[in-house]
Amino acid sequence: MVHTLTLNYKLTFFGNMTVLQRIKYEDLKEKFSYVSENFRKRKQITYSAGYPPISVFFNYTFHYVNVTIDPSLVLEHMPVANDYKAIEQYCDAFVRNILQIERKYIEKVTLNRIDYKIDYKIKNEEEREIIYSLMKKCRNDLYKVVKSLFKSAITYNPEEGWVEIITYDKEMEEIQRYSYEDLIVLNKDELEYVGVFRTEVRLKNAKLNYNKTTKLKLEKNLSTYLCEAKKKKYWEQYAEKVWFTEDFYRLDKAIEVVKNSNLKDNMKKKLCALLRKINKYGYSQARSGYKCDDTFRNHIKAIRSLNVNPLTFENTFKLEKIENFARYKGE
Repeated sequence: MVHTLTLNYKLTFFGNMTVLQRIKYEDLKEKFSYVSENFRKRKQITYSAGYPPISVFFNYTFHYVNVTIDPSLVLEHMPVANDYKAIEQYCDAFVRNILQIERKYIEKVTLNRIDYKIDYKIKNEEEREIIYSLMKKCRNDLYKVVKSLFKSAITYNPEEGWVEIITYDKEMEEIQRYSYEDLIVLNKDELEYVGVFRTEVRLKNAKLNYNKTTKLKLEKNLSTYLCEAKKKKYWEQYAEKVWFTEDFYRLDKAIEVVKNSNLKDNMKKKLCALLRKINKYGYSQARSGYKCDDTFRNHIKAIRSLNVNPLTFENTFKLEKIENFARYKGE
């Protein structure tokens, strides 16, 4: 379930100078490229390089090296809690042997970012169009963040950069980098993304710092955030606020489930009306029509208690129901 992660290597003054010297004038000169970047209106001296499956970002101004990796490419399986040592050892070996940064030049190593993901492979092209349709209906804001909607993706990206939620068509991402004819002859690793929708919850450095300095007192290390409990917690806290956990029904079938339930007739009418509004106007606009948020939340809860997702797709589709593509399933 872990997509990528970034370890931060804080360098001593001399270690920082040594790396810069090698990048500008010595053996790393051909590998690293300068990256123009400003942070809080302050210009930084930064460089980046790729050593697949690792990408490197060196910040001379703030004395650190960031190493980003997709651990599944190294482990040849999706990482679980006990894999944290193997991942750290792989990154440490890269820093020592490839970047040739000695231990004495490293002040500390911390987790800088971790991205959790769930991939869902569509069964047919109609599912793709249904998911695109659902993207338009899901809530417009999350924790005071406005949704950005694209043809094949949605994002919720807080200004403070704490946590980002994104759902996107992975196949379309690949096609944007190649022509479709090229995609046909790609290797197996790239072809496996055909028909895949990916949902990610990205915990960034600001969030990890917050968790450490508040009463949570969570250490910024890989073992803390690679455990199953943390994956589940942040998935429920963020992704499920957008996509819920229930399967997605066609509108007429969702209404049928409500009408056949044991709820009182008056409640059935209210829930059916709400499902129609969400389907037509979207989750957030349907919510704005309620004078009381508690009433809206109770109605959503009642719909979900019937194992029906409040987000439905149009009656014009042939399919009656699709699996929830962002549902957490554990390791």
